[in-house]
Amino acid sequence: KIFQAIIEEGMVSGIFHRQDSRLAVSVIMGALHWIPLWYSRKGRFSIEEIADGTADIILRGLTVT
Repeated sequence: KIFQAIIEEGMVSGIFHRQDSRLAVSVIMGALHWIPLWYSRKGRFSIEEIADGTADIILRGLTVT
């Protein structure tokens, strides 16, 4: 509910695209929950790169340009 409220506030203020906030939260949480399944310390990306890249991809998808 907290994430949904944040997205709804962003939509009201014009920062985020108008969309179904519940679906947006489900998509974001689903993406975040998959990271531990594919992450490998021996992989291409560091934890910091994954965190920054994921945040960037999610926020760019939400924000109005």
